[in-house]
Amino acid sequence: MRAEMAELRSEMRSEMAGLRAEMHKSASDLIKWGIGLAIAIVGMTVGLLSYLNNPSEKPSVKPAVQPAPIIITIPGAAIATPAGAPTPKK
Repeated sequence: MRAEMAELRSEMRSEMAGLRAEMHKSASDLIKWGIGLAIAIVGMTVGLLSYLNNPSEKPSVKPAVQPAPIIITIPGAAIATPAGAPTPKK
């Protein structure tokens, strides 16, 4: 009977050691995933913010400049002369 109890204890200890190692591996895997996820989130945030704040992609606002007026000249049209100016002789 004592031999059986000793055998059960040793079996239980080996099972507990295996369980303890498995739990330690699970905890370290969770820590690795957590750190990796945090790094990925920071990288995505930095990338997104630099994409949104990139000044070369924004349309530049230029001051409104009036275009030069279009002057249409018609050949042979009468030209008004100011008062007192000599008139051309024909």
